Amino acid sequence: MFPEASRWAAFAVCLALAACRKGDGGAAREDAGIAPDAAPARAAPRSWMCGDAAPAPADAPALAPLPGAKAKRLGSALKLEPMAVEAKLEPRFLGWSSEVLTERGELERVRGAVGEWNTIYAPIVDAALPFEACIAHVGEEPWLENASYADMTYRIYALRQPVEDVRRAILGRAVREAERIGCQPPHRGAAAKWIDNAAGEGGWERIDVTVDLWYSDYGGRAHVDVRARRFGDATVAAVFLYEAGGPDGEPRQRDVDAVLRGIREVKGEGSP
Repeated sequence: MFPEASRWAAFAVCLALAACRKGDGGAAREDAGIAPDAAPARAAPRSWMCGDAAPAPADAPALAPLPGAKAKRLGSALKLEPMAVEAKLEPRFLGWSSEVLTERGELERVRGAVGEWNTIYAPIVDAALPFEACIAHVGEEPWLENASYADMTYRIYALRQPVEDVRRAILGRAVREAERIGCQPPHRGAAAKWIDNAAGEGGWERIDVTVDLWYSDYGGRAHVDVRARRFGDATVAAVFLYEAGGPDGEPRQRDVDAVLRGIREVKGEGSP
C-alpha cells in the first residue's frame, strides 16, 4: 500500500503523461494536415417570459392540415396515413381509464375542454394548430371527465407546412395566448424555450410553452410541449400536455421521450 503522499504523486505523473500524449497526438494530426478535434457548434437555447418582446410576429403563418391524413389504431400502435408512419402506444396509455381516439367524430368531441388545466391547454394549442389537423388524441385519463391535473395527454397533428412554419406559429400565436392567460393574476407567469432550427434526438424540434398556474390553494407548471418532425411531404407535430412533475418537466420528459422513440417511418415494412 502506497503512503498517501506517494499515491497523489503517482496520480500527478499519470496526468502529466496523459497530457503529453494528448498534445503529441494533436500535433501529429496538425502535421498531417488534419484539423484537431473540436466539439460541434450548437445553437444557443432561446427563451421568452412575461414582459419580454414577443418571440415571433403576430402574423405568423396559418397552418393547414395535410389533406387526407388520418390515424388508424392497430392493436398497441397507430398507423399514420398517408405518411407511412407508425406511432407505438406506450403501456401507460393502454390502461382501463386511458383513451385513444382517432375517428373524426371522437376527435370532435374533445375539441372543447373542461376542468382547470385542460381549459388552459386547449386555447394555447388551438391558437397555433388547427384542430382539423389533429388525427389522434391519446390520454392517461378521459379528457372530458375533469381528470387529475397530474395526468398526461398528447395529440398528433399532420400538417402541410415545414417544421420552420410550425415553430413560428407556436412562437407567434400560442405564446401570445399563454401570455394572455398566465401573465396576469391569479396565475404566476408564462414562458417558452426553444432552439432555432435545431432538431434534437430522433430529429424532433422542440418548442416548450409553459404557464405557471395558481388556483387559490394549489398550483403548478403546465407544459404545452410541442415536438415537430418532417416525414416526407408532411410535418408531424406531437403536442404533449402535462404538469411539470419536477424541475424542467422531469420525470415527464422520460414519458415524452418514450412516445417519440415509438414514432417511426415504416415505408416498405407493411402494416405495424
